[in-house]
Amino acid sequence: MNIVSNKKITADIKPFFSSAVEFSQYIETKANVEHATVLETLVTFIEEYEIEPEKIKNFISDSLKNKLKMEYIDLGMLRQEKTLTDFFEG
Repeated sequence: MNIVSNKKITADIKPFFSSAVEFSQYIETKANVEHATVLETLVTFIEEYEIEPEKIKNFISDSLKNKLKMEYIDLGMLRQEKTLTDFFEG
């Protein structure tokens, strides 16, 4: 896994991470080590390296998207989707 230097990433994160999986693993591991949410870690990364959010959207894996979605639901910023099981239990 690539280690991001303290230099600002001004153009693109592609030279630092070769894939969405690699970038997402970096964010998830950093969140775990720092006892932070992946949302907090992602926002911190974007701010620290002065990256436009649009530049990283292709580097967010499905796994990280799901974790972000669950955090948004926990924060009440996103509604949880109903499933067929919920329909029969409710």
